[in-house]
Amino acid sequence: MISISRSISLITLSAALSLLAQPSSAKDFSTTVPQDAPVLLQQQGILEPGDQTFAEDSSLFDTYNFTGQEGQTIRLSLTDLTFDAFLALLDASGTQIAASADLDTPDPGDRNPELEVVLPTSGTYTIIVNGRDRLARGAYELTVRGVDAGYAPALSSAVDRLPEFGSASLSQDVGWQAVGNPTLNALSLPVYRYVGDCPGGGVGRITAVFRSATTVPADKLEVEIRNVTAGIDDDPYPNIERNYDEGSASDRADMGFSADQIRVFIGRRTMAVMPGLNQFEYEIKDGDRVVEQGEFATRIVPMPIVRERSSQQHTEQYCRTGGSVSNCDRNEIRTRYIWQCPTTEYPIPREFESLFSELFD
Repeated sequence: MISISRSISLITLSAALSLLAQPSSAKDFSTTVPQDAPVLLQQQGILEPGDQTFAEDSSLFDTYNFTGQEGQTIRLSLTDLTFDAFLALLDASGTQIAASADLDTPDPGDRNPELEVVLPTSGTYTIIVNGRDRLARGAYELTVRGVDAGYAPALSSAVDRLPEFGSASLSQDVGWQAVGNPTLNALSLPVYRYVGDCPGGGVGRITAVFRSATTVPADKLEVEIRNVTAGIDDDPYPNIERNYDEGSASDRADMGFSADQIRVFIGRRTMAVMPGLNQFEYEIKDGDRVVEQGEFATRIVPMPIVRERSSQQHTEQYCRTGGSVSNCDRNEIRTRYIWQCPTTEYPIPREFESLFSELFD
């Protein structure tokens, strides 16, 4: 497929896509884009009929804006895809500065496209989520994450004033590595502010693995890791055991914000962490024999995300004559429609409510 560069005016995005067509070896979304879209760091979306279309191949696309800082390294990723996708990033002037794989390759498109970009200037950036061709459509989740160990978006008045607990340094030889992030000991966990019909807040999870440059994973090895950060519950300290026996890292573990392991506990693969610098102790074992032990620090950055949340329609049975459905005569049971807000899977821990509220101020 030969893709075409495109030009957009400020009047209407979709209509102006047909104004200019120049040959190119890959899609080019360079344009000027309206600046009134909400700032989003994570968004679930759907490419579907009625979305904006690229005139040259009738492929659907969505746009999202976010605010970035000069020198900030970010990773954009699309997940939960059912179609081949194209991902592009435009600066504030509408110039395309990065894009995912060339769609003219023998294996066009990508089911999980990612971009890692060092932002050249501070300002508003626009993300394009585009289908491979006019038939590409379906659901997706777009995520923007900071990669830099030292970068903490919107946290100068919040997390950055937390004490640097412990003596361990941000090592690049041992520690936690978020899945899909090449940097060791720099993790971002989502903190949500819900707007719309069902306002509120919640926290998310991130998946990470343990790595050590000293000990290569081998058969029967396990690693035990304890979070000994000051202020976290120490009866006992949050801890986790993972296999360390194949590939280049441990089995995956989930991270969740909490000062109490019990409240974050979901099976044996979830670790409670604090916002800011966390200190960990670890032991790599072969049975009862300790192969390696030590400590390391990981910076856990809360990533503020504004997400629209709407009430959902459900059906409910009731007894026309009153009382419970279980004791109701079958002929008196009726069904009605009700609107309910979805439950918050992981509410914001009460000990962090004040801190996390500052992220959105």
